[in-house]
Amino acid sequence: MPGAPRSPPPHLLGGASRPASNDLGLLTVQQAAGDYHRVIGAFKPLYSGHWLTTGGSKGGLAAVFHRAFYPDDVDATVAYGGSH
Repeated sequence: MPGAPRSPPPHLLGGASRPASNDLGLLTVQQAAGDYHRVIGAFKPLYSGHWLTTGGSKGGLAAVFHRAFYPDDVDATVAYGGSH
Protein backbone atom coordinates (compact mmCIF):
# COMPACT_ATOMS: atom_id res chain seq x y z
CA MET A 1 0.00 0.00 0.00
CA PRO A 2 1.60 3.27 -1.07
CA GLY A 3 2.38 5.56 1.85
CA ALA A 4 1.71 2.88 4.48
CA PRO A 5 4.36 2.47 7.17
CA ARG A 6 6.27 -0.80 7.01
CA SER A 7 8.48 -2.36 9.62
CA PRO A 8 9.32 -6.02 9.08
CA PRO A 9 10.66 -7.74 12.19
CA PRO A 10 14.01 -9.45 11.65
CA HIS A 11 14.11 -13.20 11.27
CA LEU A 12 15.38 -15.18 14.20
CA LEU A 13 19.06 -15.92 13.68
CA GLY A 14 19.41 -13.03 11.23
CA GLY A 15 21.97 -10.29 11.78
CA ALA A 16 21.81 -8.78 15.26
CA SER A 17 18.93 -11.12 16.21
CA ARG A 18 21.32 -14.01 16.77
CA PRO A 19 20.76 -15.64 20.18
CA ALA A 20 23.58 -16.74 22.47
CA SER A 21 22.76 -20.40 21.81
CA ASN A 22 22.98 -22.02 18.38
CA ASP A 23 20.52 -24.75 19.42
CA LEU A 24 17.79 -24.43 16.76
CA GLY A 25 15.58 -26.75 18.81
CA LEU A 26 14.97 -23.83 21.17
CA LEU A 27 13.36 -21.71 18.42
CA THR A 28 9.70 -22.24 17.57
CA VAL A 29 7.05 -20.83 15.24
CA GLN A 30 5.22 -19.69 18.39
CA GLN A 31 8.20 -17.46 19.22
CA ALA A 32 8.23 -15.97 15.71
CA ALA A 33 4.47 -15.32 15.95
CA GLY A 34 5.00 -13.73 19.37
CA ASP A 35 7.63 -11.40 17.88
CA TYR A 36 5.13 -10.16 15.29
CA HIS A 37 2.49 -9.82 18.01
CA ARG A 38 4.75 -7.63 20.17
CA VAL A 39 5.85 -5.43 17.27
CA ILE A 40 2.27 -4.87 16.12
CA GLY A 41 1.11 -4.24 19.70
CA ALA A 42 3.78 -1.56 20.08
CA PHE A 43 2.84 0.25 16.86
CA LYS A 44 -0.98 -0.05 16.90
CA PRO A 45 -1.44 2.88 19.32
CA LEU A 46 0.56 5.04 16.90
CA TYR A 47 -1.12 4.05 13.63
CA SER A 48 -4.89 3.77 13.32
CA GLY A 49 -6.61 2.02 10.46
CA HIS A 50 -6.36 -1.45 9.03
CA TRP A 51 -3.37 -3.71 9.57
CA LEU A 52 -1.87 -6.21 7.13
CA THR A 53 0.95 -8.72 7.50
CA THR A 54 2.79 -9.93 4.44
CA GLY A 55 5.94 -11.72 3.46
CA GLY A 56 7.61 -14.02 1.01
CA SER A 57 9.18 -17.39 1.65
CA LYS A 58 10.22 -17.59 5.34
CA GLY A 59 8.60 -14.19 6.04
CA GLY A 60 5.34 -15.45 4.51
CA LEU A 61 5.34 -18.47 6.77
CA ALA A 62 6.00 -16.26 9.79
CA ALA A 63 3.08 -14.02 8.79
CA VAL A 64 0.76 -17.02 8.42
CA PHE A 65 1.77 -18.47 11.79
CA HIS A 66 1.33 -15.05 13.40
CA ARG A 67 -2.21 -14.89 11.99
CA ALA A 68 -2.93 -18.42 13.26
CA PHE A 69 -1.81 -17.66 16.82
CA TYR A 70 -3.03 -14.04 17.00
CA PRO A 71 -5.99 -13.76 14.57
CA ASP A 72 -7.23 -10.45 15.99
CA ASP A 73 -3.92 -8.59 15.51
CA VAL A 74 -4.40 -7.81 11.81
CA ASP A 75 -7.18 -7.46 9.26
CA ALA A 76 -5.48 -9.43 6.48
CA THR A 77 -2.43 -11.58 5.74
CA VAL A 78 -0.84 -12.00 2.31
CA ALA A 79 1.84 -14.68 2.07
CA TYR A 80 3.60 -15.46 -1.19
CA GLY A 81 6.18 -18.05 -2.11
CA GLY A 82 5.96 -19.79 1.26
CA SER A 83 6.99 -23.39 1.71
CA HIS A 84 4.47 -26.02 2.64
